[in-house]
Amino acid sequence: MHRNQISWIVSISALLFGLATGVLPTSQSLLAQELPERPPTSDLLPETTVALFKLRDLNELYEKLQNSSSGQMLQSESVQPLVEGLKESAIKQYDNVRESVGLSLEEIQSLPSGEITIAIVAPRRKDMAFVVMMEVDPENEAVEKAIELGRSAFEDGQEPFEPEESKYQVEIEKKIIRGSTVYFCNHDGLFIGCSSKQVLDDLFVRWAGGEIKKVRPLAENRKFITISKRCSVADGMLPDVRFFVDPIGIFKSAARGDAGMQFAIALLPTLGLDGLSAIGGNLFIDRDDYESISHGHVLLASTKEGIFDAVALKSDTYEPEPWVPVEIAQYMTTSWDVPQMLAGIKDMSDKIVEGQFDNFFDRIAKRLESSGVEVRPEEILGEYLSGRITFVRPILSSTEINGIGNAISFGLNEVELFDDVLNILYSDNADEVPEKEIQEKTVGSTTYWVISQEYLERQRSNRKQRRQRRLQRKKKRAEQRGDVFVPENEVDFDLREQDWAFGIIGESFVISDSEEFFLKAEETFDGEGDPLADDESFLNHVEIGTKLIKTDLPAGVFYFDSVREIEFYLQMLDQDNFQNVFQVVADMDDSGFFADIKTSIDQHGFPEIEEIKNYLSNSGGFITSDDSGYHFLFYQQRPDRE
Repeated sequence: MHRNQISWIVSISALLFGLATGVLPTSQSLLAQELPERPPTSDLLPETTVALFKLRDLNELYEKLQNSSSGQMLQSESVQPLVEGLKESAIKQYDNVRESVGLSLEEIQSLPSGEITIAIVAPRRKDMAFVVMMEVDPENEAVEKAIELGRSAFEDGQEPFEPEESKYQVEIEKKIIRGSTVYFCNHDGLFIGCSSKQVLDDLFVRWAGGEIKKVRPLAENRKFITISKRCSVADGMLPDVRFFVDPIGIFKSAARGDAGMQFAIALLPTLGLDGLSAIGGNLFIDRDDYESISHGHVLLASTKEGIFDAVALKSDTYEPEPWVPVEIAQYMTTSWDVPQMLAGIKDMSDKIVEGQFDNFFDRIAKRLESSGVEVRPEEILGEYLSGRITFVRPILSSTEINGIGNAISFGLNEVELFDDVLNILYSDNADEVPEKEIQEKTVGSTTYWVISQEYLERQRSNRKQRRQRRLQRKKKRAEQRGDVFVPENEVDFDLREQDWAFGIIGESFVISDSEEFFLKAEETFDGEGDPLADDESFLNHVEIGTKLIKTDLPAGVFYFDSVREIEFYLQMLDQDNFQNVFQVVADMDDSGFFADIKTSIDQHGFPEIEEIKNYLSNSGGFITSDDSGYHFLFYQQRPDRE
């Protein structure tokens, strides 16, 4: 990206921050003719818009969030004292800088009054332009106050603002910020900042009902239309938040005049990345029986090549595997067409370096042969694996910061053959496996493998030695400077030891960072625990998903047990070791911000899960695949608090 393009980004970032803090200038519009009512943002921006973030109505969104279950929870008797304590800490910190800013927190919060839009435009054969639009209340005295503060801040010792002529005689002001030109205007309660005079002028032409030759509005952009339709809801309700990105358009515009980036663009067809048309989505808050519903869409070319040919997600039924217990925080599963994935990777690899794919697997095959495995790795992947991949985050402990574990599983077509491969590679008799690194174990009729305690002890010892060497280097540097060396504050974290275990359970090859969970999964498979597949909450989730996506054959499923996960965090935060960590952070903070937070926590404590349980609900999501690309749906159900 060019230096001047980076400068534009910095300028617009400063613009947005300044508007939020009331330090950017605007000017009242003086019109010789009255413009009509402002059309939607998608009719003002050009079809060459490559990125858009739009918050439809800030005040309405705030009200919805206040009325949501999460908002009600923050106002409940058990949580409000802690929230108020944290708010007081924030206000106290702001009071230290209020005089330099010139606005109170209440005045800053009142500046945006409705829609907020941030966009990037890539005009043909021109540099990218950045646009910020924000609705403000013309009668709000804080707006005028912010304008004057902004003028003082930017004009102090700098080049003054210069007026620019406008076709519609809107008073536009120009300012050089960090070497970049930015244009500002304020008309009818809409503040606009833009890095291109032409883009700003064209915006007002469309506002007046005119047309720009050979440049249609964003509302007629085919990619934008497709994603908007795919991410809409049945009753045509407008989204509270919308985003749209054309990554290839951004990349090509940023690469203009850069030989290195132009070469990278030439590689896009080889990798199939030129098939990524756009990404976008809508967020709906407080809709029907849901706290929120989010739609996202990855728009792809009709013919998938390269990477997108290899990303071969396939639709399937997704009943949880019988080894998955109900005591989990998150469950995610999907299915891949493994032969198609391998074929796509091979095709892409051969386009870059002919034969590299085959050579890679040849090397692996030789290593397998030396261990007594005579099966080609492509066969193990393509024939032994079903393509089902599942990721689980089990709740293991409430006393350690990393008490939520991780496990991944791969569905198997040929269980016995895959088991033979594992036994050859990792049995105690395998020549290639260090005797004390991987240890074979058995539970019931299941053989599994773990990282040995000897190996884990060596790892702990190595970490301790590295830390001691690091402290010695710091001490030596301090002595060379003539400073007094002060050792770092020591904090004893209660961390769960990641004792990895792997093996076959049922028709899945399971890998976990906890032997405890592996054994729990085995017990669940044997019928000694409650499986997720029978959990009422999960079954309700499946029913909701079928209703929302109108199919019972998605390409992926996500499930989040918010109640169990938040219960874990509440218990973990209340542990002495976490409180000690926070105390050390508070002692090191000169501003006193974290000390105030620590005091508030000590005074009010964290709520019990039973006190907030009725405000919580589980959430989930689904992936579907069709000719237009991949569609993502996430939702949070409204809890029943009756």
